[in-house]
Amino acid sequence: MQSLSVQCAGTERRERENIVATPNRRTHVLNRLKSIDGHLRGVIRMVEDDAYCIDVIQQLQAVQGAVGRVASVLLEDHLQTCVTHAIQGNDSDERARVIGELLRLFDAGARTTSDEVSP
Repeated sequence: MQSLSVQCAGTERRERENIVATPNRRTHVLNRLKSIDGHLRGVIRMVEDDAYCIDVIQQLQAVQGAVGRVASVLLEDHLQTCVTHAIQGNDSDERARVIGELLRLFDAGARTTSDEVSP
C-alpha cells in the first residue's frame, strides 16, 4: 500500500505533525462531498419546483446520511493517524489536547442531536 504524508493540525495551537495516510483519502472525501453537493442542489430544485414534502424529506435524509458517512471516514482517518500518534507520543499535553478535542466533538454532536428532538 502506498502512503503519503498528510498534516494533522491541532485546533488550539495549530501545530502540524506529519502523519502517514492512504494517498487517495483526500480524493475519496472530495468526490463524496461533490456528490453530496450535487444531491443537495437537486433538493433545492425540488423545493423551488414545489415538490411533494415527503419526497423532499426523503432526499434530505439521504443527504444527511451521506454527510454522516463522510464524517465517519474523516473520523476514522483522524483516529488512525493524528489521535494514534498523539496517544503513542511522549507529549502528555498533546495527548490531553487530542482527547479533549474528541470529547468536545462528541459532546457537540450529542447536544445537536438532542436539540433536534426538542420542540
